[in-house]
Amino acid sequence: MFGMDNHIWLTLILLVVGYSVLSICFNAFMRRWLKVEKRKAFSFNFVNDTHKKIDRTIRAFFVILILIGYFLTVAKDPLDDSFVFVPFFILMANFIVTDSIQAIMEWKVAQKKNEAIFTISQMLLSVAFFLSLFSIFI
Repeated sequence: MFGMDNHIWLTLILLVVGYSVLSICFNAFMRRWLKVEKRKAFSFNFVNDTHKKIDRTIRAFFVILILIGYFLTVAKDPLDDSFVFVPFFILMANFIVTDSIQAIMEWKVAQKKNEAIFTISQMLLSVAFFLSLFSIFI
């Protein structure tokens, strides 16, 4: 189907389920080890107003990049697959930059060093997951 093997979907589902279980266990262990409070899921944890402004600027920049990537992908030759993974890399870069800024603000401004370490460890686990997803499609 569309040039992919049938086992790709099983692999993808197993990878997502495995990552979810690993992430839950890893986060519980790291929270307990670093004595960090549990964060709300899918919420913004701004340290201060400066962090909020920086984060919104970064997100706006990446939205513009995604739109540019979309138009480049639509305007290209259909047989040229050089832009296929552009959205993937833009989203991964967005994730890395925003989490890095979060960790820097927690470390320097809020003096919450354990929360910064927790943020970096979550980011590294997620980047490993994204790279394993990427390796499936290459």
